[in-house]
Amino acid sequence: MGTAANPPLLSLQPQHQQPGLLRLVDELCASGRAAEAHHRASLLLLSTASRLDGRAANALLRRLLRARTPLLTLRLVQAAAIVPSLPNHNRLLGLLCRAADLPPIPVLLAHRLHLRMRVAPNAASYAALLDGYARVPDPGAAQKLLDEMPQCGLVPSSLARSFLVKALLRARDVDAAMDVVHNHLWPTMAATDGHQLREDQMIDSLCRSGQHHGASRIVYIMRKRGLCPSAVSYNCIVHGLCTSPKPGACLRAHQLVMEGTSFGYRPREVTYKVLVDELCRENELAKAKDVLELMLQPTSQCRQDEGGDAGDETRTRIYNVFLGALRAVDNPSDHAEALNVLHTLMPRRRCSPTVITYNCVLKGLFGLGQVDTAMQGSVMQGSSRRQRNSGTTSSGHQVYMIIMCTAQSSEVSANRGNWNRD
Repeated sequence: MGTAANPPLLSLQPQHQQPGLLRLVDELCASGRAAEAHHRASLLLLSTASRLDGRAANALLRRLLRARTPLLTLRLVQAAAIVPSLPNHNRLLGLLCRAADLPPIPVLLAHRLHLRMRVAPNAASYAALLDGYARVPDPGAAQKLLDEMPQCGLVPSSLARSFLVKALLRARDVDAAMDVVHNHLWPTMAATDGHQLREDQMIDSLCRSGQHHGASRIVYIMRKRGLCPSAVSYNCIVHGLCTSPKPGACLRAHQLVMEGTSFGYRPREVTYKVLVDELCRENELAKAKDVLELMLQPTSQCRQDEGGDAGDETRTRIYNVFLGALRAVDNPSDHAEALNVLHTLMPRRRCSPTVITYNCVLKGLFGLGQVDTAMQGSVMQGSSRRQRNSGTTSSGHQVYMIIMCTAQSSEVSANRGNWNRD
């Protein structure tokens, strides 16, 4: 009798008496003992006394594939001379092509297995290999596979061609990728109503390779054809442009954000923060305010991360991000915008300033040496705290520490009495 630590040896029972064999393989694979499962399966399959037929062997192979150890499974298939069924064959091809370690080697092994197939490949077989060469990337090999498909009676679909686009994009050949999109993907999309088009995959590949401008070109083509990108893909482009070191990238991101309003796009808060930071560094205060107003607008469809229209806390947080970004503006006169936000815009939207709000304003003012203005802001904060009568000691201490750290001046020391009286 075997135990969990030492399972029994696989018995050479007839097929109809071997449900325990499959359960044992499942348990070994699920417990992370895929190597032992493959070893025990090889003892059975290579035994001369084995009476497993092709169906039973493929049932065993299907369970071994669930362990996602394609190199072990490939070795067993070759050693035991198993003829995998087409679904098992395609699963093995896909696992080899998605292997994380040493990408080119498993893909080449998968291609060799494909060439030695004893059954006719189908579109899924080629899709698995094309995905592998897109990950390497090897656009030349992907193109050869596409040229080979008609010889097997298969017509390359838009999905198959999208893997070629992915390979070209990862190889940083944007012009060739766009040529494939124009000459092959769009005509196929028009014929199939676009359901097989993998525009999100192309955009993802472009963004991963740092080609965010190229990704925006795909969006431009989609919009001309009356299509809208997904919010996730569009936000990926905008966020990538915000973090791109290329000149003018943040301005292009602002343009995309404003254009995206036509189909209901609004950036996520993390993307909004990066965008307004970069716009303020470029002294594009007007554009940063455009994005601020967009984020404050109520939406008919709730965003995923808020669950509804922006409430008071969310609006205050959006204002705080904008105030923090203003510290990057080079023009001192533009810092008056911080006081305008504090005194005019936030009260107009019934937003209550928090400690973070005052800290953002004070940091910017002290950074410019406008100590008198900053101290007036601190007095207003003390008045607001007295009215709310909450958090007086901790909040006052926090702002006091920020002022002392950001402006070591005699004027601040002279006004310490204001803080003590507060």
